[in-house]
Amino acid sequence: MCGIIGYIGNDSATDIVVDGLKKLEYRGYDSAGVGVIEDGKLRVIKKKGRVKNTEEAIPKTLKSTIGIGHTRWATHGAPSDKNSHPHISQNIAVVHNGIIENYACLKKELESEGVVFTSETDTEVIPHLINKIISNSMSDTDNIKCEIFYFHSILKAIRKLSGSYALAILNTDFPDLIVCVKRGSPLVVSKSNTASFIASDVGVASKHGGEIFILDDDELALIKKGEVNFFDTRGREKKKNSIVYEKEENSDELGNNAHHMLKEIKEIPSAIHETVIGVKKCFFNLEKNKLKKIKKIVLVGCGTAYHAGLSAKTVLEKFTKIPSYVEVASEFRYSNPLIGKETLVVLISQSGETADTLAALELAKKKRALTLAVVNNTTSAIALGADSRIITRAKKEIAVASTKAYNSQLVALYSFALYLADIKQTMPQDQINALKEMLLNLPKAAREVIESGLDKINSDIIKIFKDEKAIMFLGRGIDYATASEASLKLKEITYIHCSAYPAGELKHGTIALIENNYLVVAYLTDSTLKDKTLNALYEVKARGAKVFAITNQDLPKDAYDYIYEVPRLGILSPIASIIPMQIISYLTAVAKEIDPDKPRNLAKSVTVE
Repeated sequence: MCGIIGYIGNDSATDIVVDGLKKLEYRGYDSAGVGVIEDGKLRVIKKKGRVKNTEEAIPKTLKSTIGIGHTRWATHGAPSDKNSHPHISQNIAVVHNGIIENYACLKKELESEGVVFTSETDTEVIPHLINKIISNSMSDTDNIKCEIFYFHSILKAIRKLSGSYALAILNTDFPDLIVCVKRGSPLVVSKSNTASFIASDVGVASKHGGEIFILDDDELALIKKGEVNFFDTRGREKKKNSIVYEKEENSDELGNNAHHMLKEIKEIPSAIHETVIGVKKCFFNLEKNKLKKIKKIVLVGCGTAYHAGLSAKTVLEKFTKIPSYVEVASEFRYSNPLIGKETLVVLISQSGETADTLAALELAKKKRALTLAVVNNTTSAIALGADSRIITRAKKEIAVASTKAYNSQLVALYSFALYLADIKQTMPQDQINALKEMLLNLPKAAREVIESGLDKINSDIIKIFKDEKAIMFLGRGIDYATASEASLKLKEITYIHCSAYPAGELKHGTIALIENNYLVVAYLTDSTLKDKTLNALYEVKARGAKVFAITNQDLPKDAYDYIYEVPRLGILSPIASIIPMQIISYLTAVAKEIDPDKPRNLAKSVTVE
């Protein structure tokens, strides 16, 4: 969840680290901190809140060419100055992304040996543990500052850690060295002739050019100026190949947009276009013979990715006639799923680093299932670990609430469903060709929805949502999947309590929530389920609810209070019908004076369990 960065070179470490933290702030923004070595001494500045709070606290006179930094999403310990990273033990400073699961036992052991803790975090055990191992291994007369001895002390320390971590470690005894290590949390290293970098994000690590390396689990790196050496946890040196990274130009720039979320909504048409074109290249690498033998499909994801799976389930079953199931990744990994070599497990993740989805991938591989990653990051752990991958082409998404990545996931999954139907011959070829043509025309339809939405979603519509305390979302079939994602979008950036339900389930308990003026948002784009969904709308209106209908159907005027019309795109409708609620969610957050890019308690990339 958190973002870490490190730098060693000839330039100002504080400037480079702070700049990197700003770009990593999407990973967490509860607090931030910077640690550098200046004139042989550790200097640590850390503050609760956004990176700018830490930046403003850094003395202008601070001069250093080596440093580490951290932007935090709180797990252990509330957001505060003292719980911010880096955490220190004498001459050692550590920044950490992940969770140390056995920290309580380690802390108790260290406290029994006289160590005093100053924070409530799990991370603080790490620098204290390293220092304790160093002090216990050295005699009173042994004061040689030996890099190999220090390195092996770190190895001993990490062998005691359970959980996930990406670490960057500074030590004033070695002022030209950063040690980093990874298990379960992403970490990237880059180097040029004069500098070296580490970061949680490949785009940040690659900013200054040079070779780029992605650390594997249980891999360490010794980082010096323009030099990087890799080791396993036994201390054996490893040769490692650099990767090719296609840099996304100006992806961080807002342009004329007030927020990244608005910019990313406007980028949906291009993201759809690039994904439609790009998935064809991905299909070349899929093994047709294995796909032909698939008898079961399981789609796995978290949050928005899970909702993309819900939507894809309907399409996959309709197109391929293969039974398909959707699982929340955090539940899938503990459910002992009934999967095997005739099962295709589809892992859906924007970042490709989602911890629960990554664990689901590992479980699927152990059970010999065929695995397919649908991700937005070619260098991510899920992309590299799956048997095959489909890369969405949404480019970098900075706002925490996913928009263009979701639309791109739908395009990728629907395209894959058509591809699978083609090779299994479960649909007429003319129908497949017609749907492929519709996919090519989706960017135009999405652009029209966005342009009209930004024009007609005015203050009157936002007033409908802004002051609500709770909102119900309804839909049937594929519309239920869209309603689920719309509900999540609104709740996560406006803090309005929203829940989505299948419209047919309303009378089995949920209707008890309905009272006078209760707002219900209903999706109706499936003509085959129109009448069934209308029944639910009449039921809630009979009990005093207000109905906001998002539809491409002709509805009786007494079935709704407000209507928002979207294009008729058949089974592809969710790709466009979600857009109005993406826009409404954004504008409602702005009206409530909430930062839509960084809602409270959330982070973009969830790399902890």
